Amino acid sequence: MRVKPAVLAVLLLLALLSWLSFRATDPNAEQYDRVFKTLDRFSATESALQRDVLSARAAGLSNALY
Repeated sequence: MRVKPAVLAVLLLLALLSWLSFRATDPNAEQYDRVFKTLDRFSATESALQRDVLSARAAGLSNALY
C-alpha cells in the first residue's frame, strides 16, 4: 500500500517540474538579447566619451599651467 503514495508523489513532482520548465521558455529571448547588447554598447560608448572628456580637461589644465 505504500507504493501508491510514492508513485503519486513522483508523478506530482514530475508534473510540477514539467509545468515550470514550460513556463520558463521565452519566445522573446532573442529580442531581449539584442536589447541588452545595445544597452551594453551604449554604456561602453558613454564610458569612453566620459573618459575622453576627462582626458581633454586634464590636458587643458596642464597646458594652462605652462
